[in-house]
Amino acid sequence: MLESIRALFKGADLEAQPVDLNGIALGALDLLSGELKDHGVITHAELAPELPLVPGHGGQLQEVMLNLIRNAIDAMDSTTDRARVLRVTTEPDGREAIVVSVEDSGPGIDPQQLHSIFDAFVTTKPQGMGMGLAICRMIISRHEGQLAASADNKSGALFRFTLPIKSARGPRSLATSRIEKSEERNRPAQKQTPARSYGRPIRSHRRSRMHPVLLQKKVEEGAHLRQAQAVARG
Repeated sequence: MLESIRALFKGADLEAQPVDLNGIALGALDLLSGELKDHGVITHAELAPELPLVPGHGGQLQEVMLNLIRNAIDAMDSTTDRARVLRVTTEPDGREAIVVSVEDSGPGIDPQQLHSIFDAFVTTKPQGMGMGLAICRMIISRHEGQLAASADNKSGALFRFTLPIKSARGPRSLATSRIEKSEERNRPAQKQTPARSYGRPIRSHRRSRMHPVLLQKKVEEGAHLRQAQAVARG
């Protein structure tokens, strides 16, 4: 048991990857299809189309689904007065999260046990160890989600876990950015060509320096012009 738990969380600190929860649900149902058939369980999968991906570890999330479905199968073993029905659903919870539900038609759970059903070594099975749901909650918590159960002790049990999607594209974006940075480093440097100027050149407003002789000539011409204007006015 300890070895299987250690293997489940091996590499848990690796970067999360985008996970398709519909694929996780269908994969778990496919793996347990023989067991469901042997126990006479009718399965209904109601999966919302085009769900966004969530960041996480596919192996761990599939283990949660497998555990919840196996618990439902075991719970319905004693059901003889009605059909044994398993309903698995996925649906968006607004724009922030996705909800996955596993519901059975078994006898349900004693409401007094709901507050402790996820504790370690607490079980309703005669030969259970009480570790399955505790591990499931740990996995969902590590994915920044929530796992809860509800039942009326009459018409079955409902387990629901919610996972956030706000950073679902994060790992993919990080990987893309790393590739882009690597390509940028390996790209040969391009020579920069001087910018071309268009239109008429801008004239400078600074005074140009003039030769002293020409400057004196300009001053004298100006004086003669002013003297001629004064005579004309007189």
